Amino acid sequence: MCYQHRFATYPGASNCCKLGKHMMTEMLKSKQHAGKLICSSMGARMDSEPKSWRILADVLYDLGTALEVVSPLCPQLFLEVAGLGNFAKGMAVVAARATRLPIYSSFAKEGNLSDLFAKGEAISTLFNVMGIGAGIGLASTVCSTTQGKLIAGPLLSAVHIYGVIQEMRATPVNTLNPQRTAMIVADFIKVRYL
Repeated sequence: MCYQHRFATYPGASNCCKLGKHMMTEMLKSKQHAGKLICSSMGARMDSEPKSWRILADVLYDLGTALEVVSPLCPQLFLEVAGLGNFAKGMAVVAARATRLPIYSSFAKEGNLSDLFAKGEAISTLFNVMGIGAGIGLASTVCSTTQGKLIAGPLLSAVHIYGVIQEMRATPVNTLNPQRTAMIVADFIKVRYL
């Protein structure tokens, strides 16, 4: 979402000077950077659970977007709500990027990881462009009002998260997460003592 659009919808925007708007923009960006830094400290956990972290990343991104959309509706808390949205989106970006390699690696044969990564990014870009086109169409029709945005947003988010969950279910990731490790150890102990 464009910062200028956000500030145009901010109730006190007409009274803000350019420096004030710039300061607000930088404050919101700093929240996103804080989210990135905090999430990057959890990187080691993402290796054992890439599917769960990938789903969480998309949920966080959709939540951050929702907070950005509703931020003009609460003018007294505009910066806090928009900042929290940016914080969530910052965390989501790091988690999504960190989980790409383990997920792509699960499909790799010898020497084709770069090819898989390039094709995966091309598909992602294609769907992002299609989503932008659909968003433009929705913005001029259903989502032209606040009520339309509040109805369409959660529905689209639910479809998005459902799609990601189905995608992750179909993705074979060969890592030992804590649950799988516990099952293997339990089976080993059971067989060993029988």
